[in-house]
Amino acid sequence: MSKLAYLKIGELAKQTGLTVGNLRYYSDIGLLQPLHRGDNGYRYYAPNASEQVEFIKKAQSLGFTSRGDKVAEK
Repeated sequence: MSKLAYLKIGELAKQTGLTVGNLRYYSDIGLLQPLHRGDNGYRYYAPNASEQVEFIKKAQSLGFTSRGDKVAEK
């Protein structure tokens, strides 16, 4: 996959309505993994990463919370 097919974290934030900080948090705890990490530290996501984010948001709306690297029930 070429770099042109990747989404930068800011682009993913705009698509999903979340902040870059939220997406970094999800990445840091293992809920959302970038496909590639650039030499500059940038996180590059798959074009369909917004679907993963929507799943996370739906799980939260159903009462699940993120703890560590898992989604745990409240």
